[in-house]
Amino acid sequence: MTAPYLIIPSENRTREFDAKLLTACCAVEAGYRVIVGSRHNIHLSIDRLPRSTYVGKDLRASSALMTRILTRLGHRIVAWDEEGLVYHTRDHYLAARVHAPVLHACKLLFAWGRDNAETWRNAAQYDGTPIEEVGNPRIDLLRPELRAMHQANLGALQRQFGDYILVNSNFGGVNHVLSEADKIVFGRLRCANAAAYHREMLQHRRLLFAQFLDAVPALARAFPDTAIVVRPHPSENPQPWQELARANANVHVRHEGGIVPWLLGARAIVHNGCTTAIEGTILGRRVISYQPVVSGLYDIPLPNSLSEVATDLDGLIEQLRRGTPDSTRRPMTNSARDILHRHIAALEGPLSSDRVVAAIGELGSPARRSRGAGLLQGLRGCIQASTRRRRKTLVSDLADHKNGAAYNAHRFQPISLAEVQTGIESLRQCLGRFGNVGARRLLPDVFELGPAR
Repeated sequence: MTAPYLIIPSENRTREFDAKLLTACCAVEAGYRVIVGSRHNIHLSIDRLPRSTYVGKDLRASSALMTRILTRLGHRIVAWDEEGLVYHTRDHYLAARVHAPVLHACKLLFAWGRDNAETWRNAAQYDGTPIEEVGNPRIDLLRPELRAMHQANLGALQRQFGDYILVNSNFGGVNHVLSEADKIVFGRLRCANAAAYHREMLQHRRLLFAQFLDAVPALARAFPDTAIVVRPHPSENPQPWQELARANANVHVRHEGGIVPWLLGARAIVHNGCTTAIEGTILGRRVISYQPVVSGLYDIPLPNSLSEVATDLDGLIEQLRRGTPDSTRRPMTNSARDILHRHIAALEGPLSSDRVVAAIGELGSPARRSRGAGLLQGLRGCIQASTRRRRKTLVSDLADHKNGAAYNAHRFQPISLAEVQTGIESLRQCLGRFGNVGARRLLPDVFELGPAR
């Protein structure tokens, strides 16, 4: 009997791929074959891939066409939302990121935790799709049993930068690597007063972005013997930060590699409304939310609630000066622990990756379609997939297009089979598992995992 397939696409390599590789290894161990890698390249060849359970990364309107194609090709769709943990308000999240046809096509939803599950269940679009509170595989990489896999990269960072301050920027909405960022990042909000809300939120983010641009050189002057490392969000244009680095010798702009080693090595983490504050809290690091501009409506509450707060530049510098090498570790308070457990499942016990695979297994085999209906729907899916592929190819050479080759390479940097095999070996050494997991290159930046030969 042929092993069932999972397809686990990754839109952003530095943010998602390591966690999805872990999920893929867990799935192979459970009897699946798994296709994992660049979401863009998987989608271009979706009509040439075996029928699968497809693990979607969001429920947005922008995924509606691919959802129709997947369904017509006979794939079963399950999904989580990579952005379902951090949001401005529930209403904004539902308007921006939950599209009823995409949600309704899913056979199972994976929630980050109780808050995410409640948000979906209370949505007008919700139709009773089963929801499992499983956390997210990205959180698995923060667990004590997997921290050893970050040690080599951590050591390299410490040798290069010493005792550094990490500034995490998440201003893709107003500093996107492409132009017309507001259309790309926020899409069309489907709610009352959407235009005004959108405009005012962008204005708030622009003010914050300007304050962060002012803060970085000020930190460089205040700490001349300390490296100030700016890590832009994966969607951000690094140029404004690089200009600051050219003018300040101790400012460095880096985007490469997963976030965990960068968090582990930092003296302190400075952010505003960034997911890295949550990750840093879980890792026991010192996290400071710089809030020189405050909005009860447009600030992102969860990351800020887990952080120390600095409301002006002098206060930020003073808080950082109070830090010592011993203060980089921040014992988790009971309040922070309660907040985390409301929002994130699988902080302890079985890995989120294992919970995801187990929940898919409980769905059983996909329902068979009648031969005639299956052939007709499959033909429609193939035609749609082919049309989509031609359209994407036509714009692939455009430098400032969200489907251009340059932007896709920015989001998912090329990865080799050797790097994937190294990743599997690191997971194997940390967990004492996956001894029989092998990988082969299937497409550019896309790999098939299965039992090792």
